[in-house]
Amino acid sequence: MPSEHDKDETFEAIFDFKMLQGTEYHNIDNEFTLSVLVGNTGDKIGRESLTALNSDYIDYHPNSNKLMKCLHAWFWFSGGIKSYSNFRGQGVTLADKKVYMQLSNGHPEVENIAESFPYAETIPEKIYGYEKAVEGGYEGISDETLDACEETWGKLYYKDQVIPEWTRSVLEYEWKVDNSYIEAIEDNTILICFNPLKSRWRNGWEVESVILNSGETKATTKKGNPCYLFVGGSCEVTDTATDTTHQFAQWDCKKLTKENYVLKNTGTETLKALRFYKNV
Repeated sequence: MPSEHDKDETFEAIFDFKMLQGTEYHNIDNEFTLSVLVGNTGDKIGRESLTALNSDYIDYHPNSNKLMKCLHAWFWFSGGIKSYSNFRGQGVTLADKKVYMQLSNGHPEVENIAESFPYAETIPEKIYGYEKAVEGGYEGISDETLDACEETWGKLYYKDQVIPEWTRSVLEYEWKVDNSYIEAIEDNTILICFNPLKSRWRNGWEVESVILNSGETKATTKKGNPCYLFVGGSCEVTDTATDTTHQFAQWDCKKLTKENYVLKNTGTETLKALRFYKNV
């Protein structure tokens, strides 16, 4: 069965991460595959050319043909990452950049960016006040600066992540440019690869995440059909209708069949969980 991942020209891909020792490549009910990958400082996942992608499966943003639905889904569970895109020779306009800058406004996964480029211009009332939209620019970045920008990148650290409620993943659109990658900026950076066996977007797959502190609980409902829960640490999942508790180990992924659950972090570290479901 054809997929957006079927390409012979894989020589243009960048893939330095490795399977985390002690984990396996999992096929979940012939719906999707999951892999737990680890990289050290400088390791990358990405591409050097758009020929690494299958153009038959590219879906565009309604307001920019330089933004496309993400064909690969990487979810972050430890360490630090840098997300990079190169605009040189790619025909990216100021209008395209303005569309992109509005995509993740207020999303918790990008609220704690440690460093980014283009840098905000030194307008204290716009930067320190952290206004999302300002006259003539965005977060202190003027149209002139944005228009001249030939690349964009942002650095984040997992220790700074705060996602207190189930939230739809920020990974929906990416730049349609040749050179784009995720780079580990700390050793033992862990990424989860979620790969539906049929097109993610054309078959309605959504992903949500939440982060719980040690001992914290969170109401968790079954959404869509089917719906799966994946966890990055040990936890308890209780079916509230029958008061039946199930134990999840780190990296477990199980199908949710009841309507309402309570998820409890039983480990000593913060816990990140993902919810995969078909939005039907």
